[in-house]
Amino acid sequence: MGREALNPQVVILRQGERGSFSVLLVKRSDIYVWTIPGGQREPGESLEQAAIREVKEETGYDVTLVRKLGMYRLPHLKAMGEVFIFVGAIGGGAPEISEEIAAVRWFPVNRLPYTLLPFHREKIQAAVAGKSGLDVQQPHTFSGVAIHYLPVPWILWKMWRFYKLLKSRNSLSL
Repeated sequence: MGREALNPQVVILRQGERGSFSVLLVKRSDIYVWTIPGGQREPGESLEQAAIREVKEETGYDVTLVRKLGMYRLPHLKAMGEVFIFVGAIGGGAPEISEEIAAVRWFPVNRLPYTLLPFHREKIQAAVAGKSGLDVQQPHTFSGVAIHYLPVPWILWKMWRFYKLLKSRNSLSL
């Protein structure tokens, strides 16, 4: 249904001694927002292989995929296509930044950064709740997108910059 899921992402969780969870996030160098690690699949690569590679490239960590959280369809960001979300755990490595990533940091799930993309909050909460097999349609009308992003109005400007960046990098028809 729809476009092929080209963009895997991984919600990487760790549980503290008292049972509380933290999530690993990366801060993008281009638009300075916190996101879940992930990216585009390369030709001939499975979603799982792409997810593991992208986490290593963006964080420096080796990740083990624990389960499939599900599909998130982003019709308001056609350049991204459909995003397949995995839940993962760290298996080794050390945090590293790159040209693409300005910071790698663990956040308690009850204290996520203000500049985290709103739809990532939903993915993190679903992962912590142990959900799997999700098929989520994100907002696709102007009013739906506006309401979705209303709690964080700064994101509309950031999303426009990201949209333009993707379009210029990939020469995509959006």
